Amino acid sequence: MFFTSLPELLAAHGAAASAGVAVLSAPGALYRAASTDAVYVNSTLVVSGLTGEDGMSTRLDLTAFTDLAFIVQAGATLELRNLTLLLPPLPTKAATGSPASALAHVIGLDASGARVRLTGVNMVMATRRSLCVIYSWLLYTMVMATVHLTPHTLLTCTCSDLFTVTHTLCTPEDWRYGTTELQVLRGIVLYGNGTMPLGLASGGSGPPPDAASALAILVDTSITCMDGPPPPPWACSATYVASADMLRSTAEEMLAGTAGPVLLSLTGNVTLQPDSWGSGLVVREGQQLGLYGNPEPLRAVQLDFAGIAGAIVAESASVLLRQLVLLGLPYAPNVDSPKELFAVWVHAVFTGRDKLGMPTLGWSWQEQASLVCDQCTLVLSPLEAAMWCRAAKAPQPSTPLVYSWGILGLLQEMP
Repeated sequence: MFFTSLPELLAAHGAAASAGVAVLSAPGALYRAASTDAVYVNSTLVVSGLTGEDGMSTRLDLTAFTDLAFIVQAGATLELRNLTLLLPPLPTKAATGSPASALAHVIGLDASGARVRLTGVNMVMATRRSLCVIYSWLLYTMVMATVHLTPHTLLTCTCSDLFTVTHTLCTPEDWRYGTTELQVLRGIVLYGNGTMPLGLASGGSGPPPDAASALAILVDTSITCMDGPPPPPWACSATYVASADMLRSTAEEMLAGTAGPVLLSLTGNVTLQPDSWGSGLVVREGQQLGLYGNPEPLRAVQLDFAGIAGAIVAESASVLLRQLVLLGLPYAPNVDSPKELFAVWVHAVFTGRDKLGMPTLGWSWQEQASLVCDQCTLVLSPLEAAMWCRAAKAPQPSTPLVYSWGILGLLQEMP
């Protein structure tokens, strides 16, 4: 269904140009405006679609817009419900900047006090066909020259804007513990109840909105591709797990199909079982695995490694443990170097492999840390904890340890 402008489209379905309720009543139908005139919301504007028996919701096509489609003024509210929004391509600045947002180039705030809420909305991001043509040409040229291409090139071609948003969204350092609030499953971003940054209208009538008010509330809202769910490898994966079996199966599935970070929140105490855990959970070269506990002090989450050395194997990869209570921390089953001896409790994670292809224990020669424990609590026996407390208060040696010692020489030097 074509209309001259977006304001005319909304007026034809029950809403004034800037307020009211517009019901786009044909499930699965496509509504499109010929011009790119923005809607200025100065009161409460609700734009609602309908979902048919086949699960198809009303589609609102905004792909022609090169600037904001909705501008929400001070004290006004914009609500979008039960719609599939076809979004225009991300602007260049959004593709390289932060924070991640699929809405900042579509919905903008004129001043502080404006509110935006999306409920039951599926945001469909554009595929940059020009990039596909360029990358296809590069692919042909490089294959003829026998140059290896990484999976990232193919992913960027098939769903570039979703890759950009997801890649920016899923930084392990900034990720926070959660369950259904925000997930990334098989490349699709799912907001159970979350927020997303909005744009700012140029030349606003009032003071600019603060960071807290310049956010859209998203409930039961998703982000996917124009051509359907993106193919693997995905930019990142993120969800929650509640048991050791769930941790193992979910992590393996996600690591197999994800090029970037895999971020898992532990919603309850997890205890690994030596008989069923098997060989270590492998994090491949260049990948990142993040395990997150509940930051609320009275809801702390325990991760018990049950003494399993190498429960996680990070092969030139990195592992982040954040806000977890760590129990059952193993020591090295074999000690072949001073670093392995002094690595103490970190042998739950093997980092890298030696020249013979064997896993190295608890440390890496890489400059970048392979294992990061952030705000974690380590549970040790009382005697061991007392020993380390004394060691932490003892004067530090004036000269560093020399790591070229053989293990026999090291033992001979120890008092």
